Amino acid sequence: MDGKLRCMTSVYLSKSNKMLLLYRQGSSDVNNLWIGSAGGHFEKDELNDAGACVLRELEEETGLTLAASGAFACSLCHFSSHLAGITTLIILA
Repeated sequence: MDGKLRCMTSVYLSKSNKMLLLYRQGSSDVNNLWIGSAGGHFEKDELNDAGACVLRELEEETGLTLAASGAFACSLCHFSSHLAGITTLIILA
């Protein structure tokens, strides 16, 4: 750890009581672990717009875009000594 604060997002997709998770291998940060459906670091222009980061990461990592209807999102912000994060649960209709 380099001592810098890392701003990241995690996205979890849920539909019909099922959750889409990814199994991450070969990563220097998270290795051999089940993780959210998508996620990553905030871009500089997203630091004051967490929703933009969530939607970008979702599209980049899954190819999915969310229409305004048919989806519900609930977000939780969390902080630690080295990580500022937002975790978002997206429930698809």
